[in-house]
Amino acid sequence: MKTVIEEIYYNLNRISEKTNETKSYKKMSQKTFELYQKLSNMLNDEQKDIFERYIEAGVDLSVERELATFKNGLQFALLLVMECFS
Repeated sequence: MKTVIEEIYYNLNRISEKTNETKSYKKMSQKTFELYQKLSNMLNDEQKDIFERYIEAGVDLSVERELATFKNGLQFALLLVMECFS
């Protein structure tokens, strides 16, 4: 079961998916995809499977890191609000 903070985080991410991407982001995304395609074409089936699992693990790690950063930022914001009202 997700915490309230996690629900906020994941709902905000759904909203951010609808926003416009910057030129820089699009360029990096395209380069990443091209490199992925080149490497994937060089691998046999077993290697592709390992590579795909590696990518999935990296994405999972990134999501965990982003969630932790979000929680830290939210905690700081709440402390700042409390300080403003004290």
